[in-house]
Amino acid sequence: MRIFTGFALAFIFYFLGVLSLSALTPQDIEKLDKVKVLIVYKDNINELWDFLTTKKREYQVIDLRVGERYISTDLFSQLRNWVNSGGGIIVYAGRDDTTCSACAFFPEIKYEDLENWESRVFKVPDGLKNPVVTNVKKVMFVVSRIPIIGDTTGKIVILQDEASKTVAFISNMGRGRIAFLPTNVLVPYWKTEFYDNERLFLNLYRWLAGRNVPP
Repeated sequence: MRIFTGFALAFIFYFLGVLSLSALTPQDIEKLDKVKVLIVYKDNINELWDFLTTKKREYQVIDLRVGERYISTDLFSQLRNWVNSGGGIIVYAGRDDTTCSACAFFPEIKYEDLENWESRVFKVPDGLKNPVVTNVKKVMFVVSRIPIIGDTTGKIVILQDEASKTVAFISNMGRGRIAFLPTNVLVPYWKTEFYDNERLFLNLYRWLAGRNVPP
């Protein structure tokens, strides 16, 4: 079972020695009220089904790192209902239907495939004031394709590429919230030194859970 609180997330990054320059200290994060996150891969997808159907455990956020190939119609229906009822979820562009968790929620988004995996720097749009990007200026993600998002109606753009094209956004979904990220599901934390990846994820988890984001 993968449950990550804000403190646990901070500890992971601190241990790896890749804390971003704008990160809170572990002591600061430990003082925050905890957010319970279920991180879902294909090998523990049954935990997601059990949670959605039995509610024996309490999670505020689902970090969905499994592609639509592994998400049955019934499971997707349960998941969408949970988000619409007030849950929070992160979905990823991935590379194909085995790793694109966003494809189930946003089938209209198209992608430009890259020849190889690449480390790309994305920036917060100029002038954006939103809790999700508090103390976030730029992140570095490993990507294998770039989303072509087009219409951003009802979405708040949180990251752009060097050409100011949208690559990540957040949005309300019913009474819940959803975040779309362009990176692969297995490597969202790579290349965090000197970038604000850690702070972005801390902010996202708290915003998706309906919690205050620290300054």
